[in-house]
Amino acid sequence: MRDFDHQRANRIHWIKPILENVNDSRIWYFEKLNEDNVMCEYYWYESRNFLVILKQIEPDVLLLTSFYVDKIEKSKYRRWYQDYKGI
Repeated sequence: MRDFDHQRANRIHWIKPILENVNDSRIWYFEKLNEDNVMCEYYWYESRNFLVILKQIEPDVLLLTSFYVDKIEKSKYRRWYQDYKGI
């Protein structure tokens, strides 16, 4: 059983605005293959530490998850973003 994530619960309503504002410079978009070798789309509201992950399931898109990015994981996602952007 998963523990209740207060940080996630307080931000769950951010999913729609993040996806609607993907062109906003505050939303960091990148793609990455997951462990099943499936391409996923990442939408990271980096300044607020909230990540939304989608996966294409033709002809639709599936919301895989969203969560608060803690300090331990922040460097990993920053590296993935930089690798995607070629920074």
